[in-house]
Amino acid sequence: MVRVHESHIGRYTVRDGGLYTTTTGSDGNPGLTDDELGILERRAAITVLRDVRSIEGPELRDARKVLGFKQTELAERLAVAPETVSPLAQGSASVTI
Repeated sequence: MVRVHESHIGRYTVRDGGLYTTTTGSDGNPGLTDDELGILERRAAITVLRDVRSIEGPELRDARKVLGFKQTELAERLAVAPETVSPLAQGSASVTI
């Protein structure tokens, strides 16, 4: 069964219907395992970092946590200096791509 899931990364909502699940909850409705939920949340974080033109602190914080990156790792992935990530994540700066 295809299930559409909404993940929230900062101010953005990402709808993902690309996961097939056979899990059902106690109420008989389709459910997601923790692994399936993790996959969807990571895909949402990658989508926001890849496709959004203006990224602010909430998006960076949420994406970094979902992906399990330290600030230095996120800086490397974004090709920016490590000291750039902290002000971005705190909301005192934004990035426009």
